Amino acid sequence: MKISLRPKRIPWRCFAASLVLVLCLLGSSVASAVLADNPPGLPHRFYGTVTCGGQPVVGATVQAFVDGTPAETTTTDNEGKYGYGEEVFLVSGTAGQEVTFKVGGVQAEESATFEPGGVTQLDLTIPGNPPTVVTNDASSVGTTSATLNGNLTSLGSASSVQVYFQWGTTTSYGNTTTPQTKTTTGSFSAPLTGLAQGQTYHFRAVAEGVGTSYGADKSFTTGQQPPPGEELTITTTCPLPGGRLNVAYSYALEASGGTPPYTWSISSGSLPTGLTINASTGVISGTPTKTGTFNFTIKVTDNASPKASKSKTCSMEVSLGPPKPVRLPPEVTVVLKWAESQGATKYHLQVATSTSFAAEYIILDEDVGNNTSYELELPEAAKGTFYWRVRAGDAQSWGEWSKRGKIYWK
Repeated sequence: MKISLRPKRIPWRCFAASLVLVLCLLGSSVASAVLADNPPGLPHRFYGTVTCGGQPVVGATVQAFVDGTPAETTTTDNEGKYGYGEEVFLVSGTAGQEVTFKVGGVQAEESATFEPGGVTQLDLTIPGNPPTVVTNDASSVGTTSATLNGNLTSLGSASSVQVYFQWGTTTSYGNTTTPQTKTTTGSFSAPLTGLAQGQTYHFRAVAEGVGTSYGADKSFTTGQQPPPGEELTITTTCPLPGGRLNVAYSYALEASGGTPPYTWSISSGSLPTGLTINASTGVISGTPTKTGTFNFTIKVTDNASPKASKSKTCSMEVSLGPPKPVRLPPEVTVVLKWAESQGATKYHLQVATSTSFAAEYIILDEDVGNNTSYELELPEAAKGTFYWRVRAGDAQSWGEWSKRGKIYWK
Protein backbone atom coordinates (compact mmCIF):
# COMPACT_ATOMS: atom_id res chain seq x y z
CA MET A 1 0.00 0.00 0.00
CA LYS A 2 1.41 3.44 -0.90
CA ILE A 3 0.76 6.34 1.46
CA SER A 4 1.07 9.93 0.23
CA LEU A 5 1.45 12.88 2.74
CA ARG A 6 0.25 16.31 1.61
CA PRO A 7 0.35 19.60 3.58
CA LYS A 8 -2.91 20.72 4.97
CA ARG A 9 -4.21 23.76 3.21
CA ILE A 10 -5.46 26.68 5.27
CA PRO A 11 -8.46 28.41 3.81
CA TRP A 12 -7.55 31.87 2.38
CA ARG A 13 -10.09 33.66 4.45
CA CYS A 14 -8.60 32.32 7.70
CA PHE A 15 -5.03 33.21 6.56
CA ALA A 16 -6.03 36.75 5.66
CA ALA A 17 -7.71 37.24 9.00
CA SER A 18 -4.57 35.99 10.85
CA LEU A 19 -2.30 38.29 8.80
CA VAL A 20 -4.45 41.30 9.60
CA LEU A 21 -4.24 40.45 13.32
CA VAL A 22 -0.43 40.13 13.21
CA LEU A 23 -0.06 43.41 11.36
CA CYS A 24 -2.31 45.14 13.85
CA LEU A 25 -0.26 43.80 16.72
CA LEU A 26 3.03 44.83 15.08
CA GLY A 27 1.66 48.23 14.22
CA SER A 28 0.61 48.81 17.81
CA SER A 29 4.05 47.75 19.11
CA VAL A 30 5.98 49.94 16.69
CA ALA A 31 3.82 52.95 17.42
CA SER A 32 4.35 52.70 21.17
CA ALA A 33 8.16 52.33 20.76
CA VAL A 34 8.34 55.48 18.66
CA LEU A 35 6.46 57.49 21.27
CA ALA A 36 8.79 56.25 24.07
CA ASP A 37 11.94 57.43 22.22
CA ASN A 38 11.09 61.15 22.39
CA PRO A 39 14.10 62.55 24.43
CA PRO A 40 13.59 65.06 27.31
CA GLY A 41 14.95 68.61 26.91
CA LEU A 42 18.65 69.17 27.73
CA PRO A 43 19.39 70.78 31.14
CA HIS A 44 20.99 74.19 31.63
CA ARG A 45 24.28 74.22 33.57
CA PHE A 46 24.98 77.08 36.00
CA TYR A 47 28.16 77.85 37.97
CA GLY A 48 29.70 80.81 39.80
CA THR A 49 30.44 82.35 43.20
CA VAL A 50 28.03 83.39 45.94
CA THR A 51 28.84 86.49 47.98
CA CYS A 52 27.23 88.59 50.68
CA GLY A 53 28.60 91.99 51.56
CA GLY A 54 31.65 91.20 49.44
CA GLN A 55 32.40 88.02 51.43
CA PRO A 56 32.04 84.45 50.08
CA VAL A 57 29.08 82.44 51.35
CA VAL A 58 30.57 79.08 52.36
CA GLY A 59 28.69 75.79 52.75
CA ALA A 60 25.28 77.26 51.86
CA THR A 61 22.46 75.55 49.95
CA VAL A 62 21.77 77.02 46.50
CA GLN A 63 18.32 76.20 45.10
CA ALA A 64 17.08 76.99 41.61
CA PHE A 65 13.45 77.95 40.82
CA VAL A 66 12.09 77.57 37.28
CA ASP A 67 9.18 80.00 36.75
CA GLY A 68 8.80 80.00 40.54
CA THR A 69 8.72 76.20 40.89
CA PRO A 70 11.47 74.68 43.13
CA ALA A 71 14.05 72.79 41.08
CA GLU A 72 17.53 71.32 41.71
CA THR A 73 19.85 72.23 44.64
CA THR A 74 23.62 72.28 45.25
CA THR A 75 26.02 73.56 47.93
CA THR A 76 28.80 76.18 47.89
CA ASP A 77 32.33 75.02 48.67
CA ASN A 78 34.84 76.50 51.12
CA GLU A 79 35.52 79.37 48.71
CA GLY A 80 31.85 80.20 48.16
CA LYS A 81 31.77 78.58 44.69
CA TYR A 82 29.03 76.35 43.25
CA GLY A 83 28.70 74.21 40.11
CA TYR A 84 32.47 73.57 39.75
CA GLY A 85 34.31 70.25 39.66
CA GLU A 86 32.20 67.22 40.50
CA GLU A 87 29.33 69.35 41.86
CA VAL A 88 27.97 70.25 38.38
CA PHE A 89 24.72 72.20 38.79
CA LEU A 90 22.25 71.08 36.08
CA VAL A 91 18.78 72.65 36.07
CA SER A 92 15.89 71.17 34.05
CA GLY A 93 13.29 73.33 32.32
CA THR A 94 11.88 74.65 29.07
CA ALA A 95 13.39 77.26 26.78
CA GLY A 96 12.48 80.81 27.78
CA GLN A 97 11.51 80.06 31.39
CA GLU A 98 12.88 82.34 34.12
CA VAL A 99 15.42 80.74 36.52
CA THR A 100 15.84 82.38 39.94
CA PHE A 101 17.90 81.31 42.96
CA LYS A 102 17.81 81.27 46.74
CA VAL A 103 20.94 80.88 48.88
CA GLY A 104 20.32 79.56 52.37
CA GLY A 105 16.68 80.56 51.91
CA VAL A 106 17.60 84.15 50.97
CA GLN A 107 16.58 85.37 47.50
CA ALA A 108 19.56 86.11 45.25
CA GLU A 109 19.55 89.32 43.24
CA GLU A 110 20.47 87.63 39.93
CA SER A 111 18.32 85.52 37.58
CA ALA A 112 18.64 83.88 34.13
CA THR A 113 16.59 82.63 31.18
CA PHE A 114 16.49 78.87 30.68
CA GLU A 115 18.26 77.64 27.56
CA PRO A 116 18.37 73.89 26.80
CA GLY A 117 22.02 72.78 26.80
CA GLY A 118 23.15 76.21 27.94
CA VAL A 119 26.24 76.81 30.13
CA THR A 120 26.17 80.04 32.16
CA GLN A 121 28.49 81.54 34.75
CA LEU A 122 26.17 83.34 37.11
CA ASP A 123 27.71 84.93 40.20
CA LEU A 124 25.01 85.26 42.84
CA THR A 125 24.69 88.02 45.41
CA ILE A 126 22.44 87.93 48.44
CA PRO A 127 21.54 91.01 50.49
CA GLY A 128 22.60 91.46 54.12
CA ASN A 129 25.75 91.77 56.19
CA PRO A 130 28.24 88.97 56.94
CA PRO A 131 29.30 88.28 60.55
CA THR A 132 32.57 89.59 61.96
CA VAL A 133 35.04 87.58 64.00
CA VAL A 134 38.41 88.11 65.75
CA THR A 135 41.17 85.55 66.35
CA ASN A 136 42.54 85.65 69.92
CA ASP A 137 45.80 84.18 71.24
CA ALA A 138 45.96 80.46 71.97
CA SER A 139 45.99 79.40 75.61
CA SER A 140 46.97 76.34 77.67
CA VAL A 141 49.75 75.55 75.20
CA GLY A 142 51.48 72.34 76.24
CA THR A 143 53.73 69.80 74.55
CA THR A 144 50.90 68.09 72.64
CA SER A 145 47.83 70.25 73.23
CA ALA A 146 46.51 73.82 73.08
CA THR A 147 43.23 75.77 73.20
CA LEU A 148 42.26 78.04 70.30
CA ASN A 149 40.30 81.19 71.14
CA GLY A 150 38.16 83.59 69.13
CA ASN A 151 35.50 86.27 69.56
CA LEU A 152 32.33 86.70 67.48
CA THR A 153 31.87 90.49 67.40
CA SER A 154 28.77 90.61 65.14
CA LEU A 155 26.22 88.15 63.75
CA GLY A 156 25.64 90.37 60.72
CA SER A 157 22.20 89.78 59.18
CA ALA A 158 21.92 86.20 60.45
CA SER A 159 19.99 85.10 63.51
CA SER A 160 22.56 82.36 64.19
CA VAL A 161 26.16 81.87 63.10
CA GLN A 162 28.46 78.87 62.80
CA VAL A 163 31.92 79.51 64.28
CA TYR A 164 35.02 77.32 64.11
CA PHE A 165 38.80 77.47 63.57
CA GLN A 166 41.03 76.59 60.65
CA TRP A 167 44.45 75.32 61.78
CA GLY A 168 47.61 73.60 60.56
CA THR A 169 51.39 73.89 60.33
CA THR A 170 51.16 76.52 57.55
CA THR A 171 48.82 79.37 56.63
CA SER A 172 47.11 76.95 54.26
CA TYR A 173 45.75 75.32 57.46
CA GLY A 174 44.14 72.10 56.16
CA ASN A 175 42.25 71.28 59.39
CA THR A 176 39.07 72.63 60.97
CA THR A 177 37.54 72.28 64.43
CA THR A 178 33.94 71.18 64.99
CA PRO A 179 31.55 74.08 64.15
CA GLN A 180 29.64 75.68 67.03
CA THR A 181 26.32 77.51 66.69
CA LYS A 182 26.12 80.96 68.29
CA THR A 183 23.03 83.15 68.50
CA THR A 184 24.78 85.96 70.40
CA THR A 185 28.16 87.63 70.14
CA GLY A 186 30.97 86.63 72.47
CA SER A 187 34.02 84.46 72.89
CA PHE A 188 34.39 80.83 71.82
CA SER A 189 37.19 78.28 71.96
CA ALA A 190 38.19 74.81 70.79
CA PRO A 191 40.76 72.41 72.30
CA LEU A 192 43.41 70.67 70.19
CA THR A 193 45.12 67.45 71.24
CA GLY A 194 47.61 65.05 69.71
CA LEU A 195 49.90 67.84 68.48
CA ALA A 196 53.60 67.37 67.71
CA GLN A 197 56.15 68.56 70.28
CA GLY A 198 58.17 71.68 69.43
CA GLN A 199 55.97 72.44 66.39
CA THR A 200 54.64 75.86 65.30
CA TYR A 201 50.94 75.88 64.37
CA HIS A 202 48.89 78.57 62.58
CA PHE A 203 45.16 79.15 63.11
CA ARG A 204 42.36 81.64 62.48
CA ALA A 205 38.74 82.01 63.58
CA VAL A 206 35.91 81.63 61.01
CA ALA A 207 32.26 82.74 61.21
CA GLU A 208 29.58 81.62 58.71
CA GLY A 209 26.21 83.35 58.57
CA VAL A 210 24.89 85.49 55.74
CA GLY A 211 28.36 85.40 54.24
CA THR A 212 31.62 84.22 55.78
CA SER A 213 34.32 86.19 57.61
CA TYR A 214 37.81 85.26 58.80
CA GLY A 215 39.92 86.48 61.70
CA ALA A 216 43.62 87.27 61.42
CA ASP A 217 46.22 84.50 61.40
CA LYS A 218 47.76 83.64 64.78
CA SER A 219 50.37 81.05 65.74
CA PHE A 220 51.72 79.16 68.75
CA THR A 221 54.54 76.67 69.36
CA THR A 222 54.16 73.54 71.45
CA GLY A 223 56.75 72.70 74.11
CA GLN A 224 59.10 69.75 74.26
CA GLN A 225 59.59 67.19 76.99
CA PRO A 226 63.11 67.39 78.47
CA PRO A 227 65.50 64.48 77.84
CA PRO A 228 65.40 61.82 80.60
CA GLY A 229 67.25 62.93 83.72
CA GLU A 230 67.01 66.68 83.13
CA GLU A 231 64.57 67.48 85.90
CA LEU A 232 63.42 71.00 86.66
CA THR A 233 65.77 72.61 89.20
CA ILE A 234 66.16 76.08 90.74
CA THR A 235 69.87 76.83 90.40
CA THR A 236 69.81 80.20 92.20
CA THR A 237 71.81 80.17 95.46
CA CYS A 238 70.04 81.37 98.62
CA PRO A 239 70.07 83.70 100.46
CA LEU A 240 69.81 86.28 97.69
CA PRO A 241 72.28 89.17 97.51
CA GLY A 242 71.25 91.86 99.99
CA GLY A 243 69.68 95.18 99.08
CA ARG A 244 70.05 98.72 100.32
CA LEU A 245 67.28 100.97 101.54
CA ASN A 246 65.95 103.33 98.83
CA VAL A 247 68.49 102.06 96.28
CA ALA A 248 67.28 100.33 93.07
CA TYR A 249 67.70 96.56 93.16
CA SER A 250 67.62 93.87 90.45
CA TYR A 251 68.45 90.18 90.57
CA ALA A 252 67.52 87.38 88.14
CA LEU A 253 66.49 83.97 89.45
CA GLU A 254 67.70 80.98 87.43
CA ALA A 255 66.51 77.44 86.74
CA SER A 256 67.50 74.51 84.53
CA GLY A 257 65.90 71.38 83.10
CA GLY A 258 62.19 70.89 82.60
CA THR A 259 60.46 72.47 79.61
CA PRO A 260 61.01 76.23 79.14
CA PRO A 261 59.62 78.84 79.16
CA TYR A 262 59.38 79.08 82.95
CA THR A 263 56.86 80.90 85.13
CA TRP A 264 58.12 82.38 88.42
CA SER A 265 56.20 83.28 91.58
CA ILE A 266 56.48 83.73 95.35
CA SER A 267 54.46 80.85 96.84
CA SER A 268 54.78 81.90 100.51
CA GLY A 269 56.25 84.72 102.57
CA SER A 270 56.96 88.05 100.94
CA LEU A 271 59.71 89.93 99.17
CA PRO A 272 61.17 93.07 100.76
CA THR A 273 58.73 95.97 100.61
CA GLY A 274 59.08 97.72 97.24
CA LEU A 275 60.30 94.68 95.31
CA THR A 276 58.31 92.53 92.84
CA ILE A 277 59.04 89.44 90.74
CA ASN A 278 58.55 89.23 86.97
CA ALA A 279 56.64 86.01 86.27
CA SER A 280 58.18 85.52 82.82
CA THR A 281 61.83 86.43 83.47
CA GLY A 282 62.22 85.65 87.17
CA VAL A 283 63.81 89.06 87.77
CA ILE A 284 63.26 90.49 91.25
CA SER A 285 63.46 94.28 90.99
CA GLY A 286 62.33 97.55 92.50
CA THR A 287 63.50 99.88 95.26
CA PRO A 288 63.42 98.55 98.84
CA THR A 289 61.58 100.91 101.20
CA LYS A 290 61.98 98.98 104.44
CA THR A 291 64.97 97.40 106.18
CA GLY A 292 65.09 93.92 107.70
CA THR A 293 65.44 90.28 106.76
CA PHE A 294 62.65 88.92 104.57
CA ASN A 295 61.90 85.22 104.20
CA PHE A 296 60.00 83.78 101.25
CA THR A 297 59.66 80.74 98.98
CA ILE A 298 60.38 81.07 95.28
CA LYS A 299 58.54 78.76 92.89
CA VAL A 300 59.19 77.95 89.24
CA THR A 301 56.77 76.13 86.91
CA ASP A 302 57.75 74.84 83.47
CA ASN A 303 55.72 74.47 80.25
CA ALA A 304 55.50 70.67 80.14
CA SER A 305 52.23 68.77 79.93
CA PRO A 306 51.57 68.06 82.74
CA LYS A 307 53.52 70.97 84.18
CA ALA A 308 56.35 70.46 86.66
CA SER A 309 57.10 72.80 89.58
CA LYS A 310 59.98 73.30 92.02
CA SER A 311 60.17 75.49 95.14
CA LYS A 312 63.05 76.81 97.21
CA THR A 313 63.04 78.63 100.58
CA CYS A 314 65.06 81.80 100.43
CA SER A 315 65.73 85.08 102.21
CA MET A 316 67.08 88.55 101.57
CA GLU A 317 68.31 91.32 103.84
CA VAL A 318 67.76 95.04 103.26
CA SER A 319 70.09 97.32 105.24
CA LEU A 320 70.82 101.03 105.61
CA GLY A 321 74.40 100.73 104.39
CA PRO A 322 76.00 98.48 101.80
CA PRO A 323 74.60 94.94 102.06
CA LYS A 324 76.58 92.27 103.85
CA PRO A 325 78.55 89.93 101.58
CA VAL A 326 76.98 86.53 101.06
CA ARG A 327 79.35 83.73 102.07
CA LEU A 328 79.58 81.02 99.46
CA PRO A 329 80.61 77.45 100.26
CA PRO A 330 84.40 77.10 99.80
CA GLU A 331 85.91 74.73 97.29
CA VAL A 332 89.38 73.26 96.96
CA THR A 333 91.18 72.09 93.83
CA VAL A 334 93.80 69.35 94.24
CA VAL A 335 96.25 68.69 91.38
CA LEU A 336 97.14 65.01 91.15
CA LYS A 337 100.39 64.23 89.27
CA TRP A 338 102.28 61.10 88.24
CA ALA A 339 105.37 60.23 86.19
CA GLU A 340 105.12 59.29 82.54
CA SER A 341 105.07 55.53 81.91
CA GLN A 342 107.19 54.47 78.91
CA GLY A 343 105.09 53.24 76.00
CA ALA A 344 101.80 54.33 77.61
CA THR A 345 99.15 55.96 75.45
CA LYS A 346 96.49 56.45 78.13
CA TYR A 347 95.99 56.57 81.91
CA HIS A 348 93.08 55.61 84.19
CA LEU A 349 92.52 57.38 87.54
CA GLN A 350 90.54 56.30 90.59
CA VAL A 351 89.70 58.36 93.71
CA ALA A 352 87.94 56.75 96.68
CA THR A 353 87.17 57.29 100.36
CA SER A 354 88.57 53.85 101.30
CA THR A 355 91.88 52.12 100.69
CA SER A 356 89.94 49.11 99.36
CA PHE A 357 88.77 51.08 96.34
CA ALA A 358 85.55 49.07 96.48
CA ALA A 359 82.82 50.27 94.13
CA GLU A 360 80.71 51.84 96.89
CA TYR A 361 83.63 54.06 97.98
CA ILE A 362 84.81 55.32 94.59
CA ILE A 363 84.03 58.98 93.77
CA LEU A 364 86.05 59.17 90.54
CA ASP A 365 86.77 56.37 88.05
CA GLU A 366 87.65 57.49 84.54
CA ASP A 367 90.14 57.52 81.69
CA VAL A 368 92.08 60.79 81.63
CA GLY A 369 93.72 60.38 78.23
CA ASN A 370 97.44 60.61 77.69
CA ASN A 371 97.92 63.13 80.55
CA THR A 372 100.14 62.93 83.62
CA SER A 373 98.07 65.25 85.85
CA TYR A 374 94.42 65.83 86.85
CA GLU A 375 92.66 68.70 88.66
CA LEU A 376 90.27 67.29 91.27
CA GLU A 377 87.65 69.75 92.62
CA LEU A 378 86.28 69.00 96.07
CA PRO A 379 83.33 70.94 97.57
CA GLU A 380 83.10 71.81 101.27
CA ALA A 381 80.59 69.03 101.85
CA ALA A 382 83.21 66.49 100.76
CA LYS A 383 85.77 67.29 103.50
CA GLY A 384 87.62 64.23 104.73
CA THR A 385 90.28 61.75 103.66
CA PHE A 386 90.61 60.51 100.06
CA TYR A 387 92.84 57.97 98.36
CA TRP A 388 93.89 57.85 94.71
CA ARG A 389 95.77 55.62 92.29
CA VAL A 390 96.53 55.52 88.57
CA ARG A 391 97.50 52.93 85.96
CA ALA A 392 98.93 53.15 82.44
CA GLY A 393 97.65 51.46 79.32
CA ASP A 394 98.28 51.09 75.60
CA ALA A 395 96.14 49.92 72.68
CA GLN A 396 96.26 46.26 73.87
CA SER A 397 95.99 46.28 77.67
CA TRP A 398 96.24 48.03 81.03
CA GLY A 399 99.19 47.80 83.42
CA GLU A 400 99.17 47.47 87.21
CA TRP A 401 97.91 50.15 89.61
CA SER A 402 100.41 52.62 91.09
CA LYS A 403 100.91 52.95 94.83
CA ARG A 404 97.97 54.82 96.37
CA GLY A 405 98.21 58.47 97.29
CA LYS A 406 96.38 60.28 100.10
CA ILE A 407 94.44 63.54 100.19
CA TYR A 408 93.39 64.97 103.53
CA TRP A 409 91.11 68.05 103.74
CA LYS A 410 89.84 69.17 107.11
